[in-house]
Amino acid sequence: MIQSWTGQPDLQPLTPSDWYRREQGFRGALSPSGVWTTEELHDWWLLWDLPPAAAAAALEALNESRIKRPHINHVVICPRLMTPKWRKRLQKLADLAFELPLGCYSFWPSLEHEPLIIGIVLHFSFCSPWQIKQHPRILEVDRELRAVWKSEDGDPRSLLFELCQLPGVLDGVPLGLVR
Repeated sequence: MIQSWTGQPDLQPLTPSDWYRREQGFRGALSPSGVWTTEELHDWWLLWDLPPAAAAAALEALNESRIKRPHINHVVICPRLMTPKWRKRLQKLADLAFELPLGCYSFWPSLEHEPLIIGIVLHFSFCSPWQIKQHPRILEVDRELRAVWKSEDGDPRSLLFELCQLPGVLDGVPLGLVR
């Protein structure tokens, strides 16, 4: 589902070791001669599939990544467990955070016992406002998503795809037209 609205069919979740390497913009490896070398990564999206017990630490790494690599988008998914430790942090970081109710999709059935929290952290814009968290369209998408979950045949993918394209659309608008 996430691959469809990010437009990244090969998007893979970061591993805990990736939180401190790949999310910082590089991948390191030993060369055949035994020298440690690094390679810059050119990812546009990173998927953070977090265990609830480690979510607070991962969100710290995400915050660092966002500062160091402001052109990267992030998707955070985590079951709604142990939320006092990390949910407030996600709300501050994410442009949009929402809960996927139980049983909406086959990949998150009612047997999971907890809703899935999904946060979308979009890259910083090239013009003011730098963060589009309070953009009217973000607030509209949030309301529309809540309505989609209540309807039986609702599909949020088109809404989320449009949301993921919003920073690029705003970056293409002349500076005088952006409020």
